[in-house]
Amino acid sequence: RDWSVTGVQTCALPISAPFEPGSVFKVITLAAALESTNLTPETMINCGNGSINLFGRVIHDHNRYSTLSMADVLANSSNIGAIQIGLKVGEQKLYEYVRKFGFGRKTGIELPGESAGMLRRLSQWEPTSIGSVAMGHEVGTTSIQLALAGAVIANGGMRVKPRLILARQKAGGIEERTVPEKPERVIRPETAIKMRQMM
Repeated sequence: RDWSVTGVQTCALPISAPFEPGSVFKVITLAAALESTNLTPETMINCGNGSINLFGRVIHDHNRYSTLSMADVLANSSNIGAIQIGLKVGEQKLYEYVRKFGFGRKTGIELPGESAGMLRRLSQWEPTSIGSVAMGHEVGTTSIQLALAGAVIANGGMRVKPRLILARQKAGGIEERTVPEKPERVIRPETAIKMRQMM
């Protein structure tokens, strides 16, 4: 009995327990940059020798990189590089792409207790929030939201709603297959290809 209760709670965690994603969220920042700026994977990014003063808040990196290509910002998980890229994207576009990838809203999976995670409205961002969000802070995500965001890149830029039920059938009745919802375009196919190459 105790095992089954624990098992149910553990199964619920991927949909109900948001957490701050940290560095994996840089994938979203870089995808937004490829979509909305002239940055490319080869563009050199100023990483400030490991620190940046963002509206009076000093943020440090784990290494003192002077410059890195955008691809190497991701490969080396540079916080300062991600912040610089986020600043080029801008608050409005970064927020827009974070929402497009599905953060801050429920996925609609057929399970009770799903959390929408946490993404504050743009009007509630502080001046330094763009730096935090660009490197995966000030955002709360569930495991299933992160998995779906990764799947967008794997699926050529399309967001597919997750589903558990493929078909229903009453005893002695005909099987009724559920019709999947139409996938939603999040990023261009070429952006997805570049992101897969960088990842």
